[in-house]
Amino acid sequence: DKISEKVKQIIEKVPKKLKDWDTEINYGIKSGCNEAFYIDEETKRKLISENSLCSNHIKPLLRGRDIKRFTTHYNGQYLIFIRRNDDVSNLKNLLEYLNGYKERLDPKPVDWKPLRNGEKWKGRKSGPYKWYEIQDNVAYFKDFERIKIVWLVLSDKATFAIDKEGYYTNDSTFIMLGENLEYLCSILNSKLCEWYFDKIATSSGVGTNMWKKVYIEQIPIPEISKTEMRPFEILVDYVTFIKKYEERISPYTPNDHMAANFEEIIDACVYELYFKEHMKEKEITVINEVTELLKPIDNLDEKTQAKKIIRIINKVYDEYKSTDNIIRRRILDFPVKSADIINVIQNG
Repeated sequence: DKISEKVKQIIEKVPKKLKDWDTEINYGIKSGCNEAFYIDEETKRKLISENSLCSNHIKPLLRGRDIKRFTTHYNGQYLIFIRRNDDVSNLKNLLEYLNGYKERLDPKPVDWKPLRNGEKWKGRKSGPYKWYEIQDNVAYFKDFERIKIVWLVLSDKATFAIDKEGYYTNDSTFIMLGENLEYLCSILNSKLCEWYFDKIATSSGVGTNMWKKVYIEQIPIPEISKTEMRPFEILVDYVTFIKKYEERISPYTPNDHMAANFEEIIDACVYELYFKEHMKEKEITVINEVTELLKPIDNLDEKTQAKKIIRIINKVYDEYKSTDNIIRRRILDFPVKSADIINVIQNG
């Protein structure tokens, strides 16, 4: 419709797209037989106890189901990671384990022909890999061990999260490396980005979008200074901590509700990046006030200083939820004062 097209055109006035940022996007790892290469904690411990060299070829794994909006939930899964031409002369026990799946791991010979009509090859696709090696060679495999953004390929909503633990991911995911990852993550998880992406991406046909590199790279991302990025980074830190923390942050508010309120502030700040003049005119800007409200927590250790982090987050949250808070009042005014722009996205 004309109203949505107008909003889309405003967003596209931002000249710099994600592809123009200094980032690198790649697929997760395709093993060709997950049942063989994915192992649990018990199996990992057994293999390493038999041969400590196995630890170099067993990597902590995030599957698609482990990745949520702003956070990851590691479930003790590992990937047996033997690349093409890796030396396996000292990995006898690891090969013995994989041998139990050998029929399903054999690469299909190029000249293979079925003996009977309808017969299918029981192993993996043709390729220059050995039966115990993962299917794709993954030249960029060291990137998995760096700080990165991870997300689901197929999803009905944005599911971008920062991974600082160096997890490997499977082929239902993408990874992104580069600078300013917290800032980029805040934009990509925003309602604005989700709304815009729905206008440019291909649907899977079952109610989900294909969050592929070719579409992600087309998203306009406002270029701002490191100082201006700071509130976005702090908000991502808040939301990530709240969603990962197992105990209740506040005695009065569930963690998911608190996280949703901080995501609401992220959305408001993102709107201002794209619709700054409009929001000034309507007197609903928020970034300056948000910057004054927030206190950083990235200088605190989450394990040893969790209580201090919780005090900071609770104090900021209580101030935001107070009846006279200007940020909250302006966000509540969005549907009325920006009916033809912000409200289109929020109810789109």
